[in-house]
Amino acid sequence: MKIKSTSSNIVIYLIIIIGVIIFLFPLYLLIIWSFQSTSEIFSFPPKLIPGSNFIENFSMLRIKMDVYRTILNSVFITTITVIGQLFFASLAGFAFAKYTFKGKRILFALLIATMTIPFQATVIPLYIIMQKLNLGNTYASVILPGLTPAFGVFLMRQSIKQIVHNDLIDAGRLDGATEFGIYFRIVLPVLKPTLAALGMIFALGTWNNFFWPLIILTTREMLTVTVALANILGVYEMPYGALMLGSFISLLPILVLFLFLQKYFIRGLTVGSFR
Repeated sequence: MKIKSTSSNIVIYLIIIIGVIIFLFPLYLLIIWSFQSTSEIFSFPPKLIPGSNFIENFSMLRIKMDVYRTILNSVFITTITVIGQLFFASLAGFAFAKYTFKGKRILFALLIATMTIPFQATVIPLYIIMQKLNLGNTYASVILPGLTPAFGVFLMRQSIKQIVHNDLIDAGRLDGATEFGIYFRIVLPVLKPTLAALGMIFALGTWNNFFWPLIILTTREMLTVTVALANILGVYEMPYGALMLGSFISLLPILVLFLFLQKYFIRGLTVGSFR
């Protein structure tokens, strides 16, 4: 039995190692291609070691895009958007989970129904609204449309129903806490793992958002990193080394954020699994 158990563990570890290699290999290619020229990237057999073209790639990248400004644009937009999304999602989720009001089920059903509408179907009216409000080519035009995510409200409602007990809310009311006081002092502290997990999902989606910023942002100094990277490749010039370097640089903030929040992210995904 012991030999059989050991063999099973070896097989499991081998599968995990192979899976890790498969998932990390594209990242490894992205890193080494950041150090290679375009001809080296497309050479055969492929070179799997870094080259000596890093400085040239970085110089080309700075010519093609304002590296620091676009990174700061994406960091600012992502930070404000995620904070707003978590606030409104948790507040609405708290209301749907713990309050009783007329039309509650209908409103929640309509909210969930909006998840079936593709974003492309709302682009034209959304663009017209932003232009009428004189918000075109501004941070607000990118941030405001994503502040009320239906998926976030649904997830927060389910989490609050499972982990925030009515006794805690009743105790807060007996102590004289206001409804917002209960939300900030009782509900939010209990939801830290869920907020971290949801925040990571929102941050990844906002950071990688390409379609809407491409439409609403028109000047170089306002571009996000995804849109700026898409503008690197031209008709007659294909600096793939610079593109790979820019992609790797754009990956670093999200990677650091995930490493920082990974323990909360895992706990948030497993909240409610065990009762």
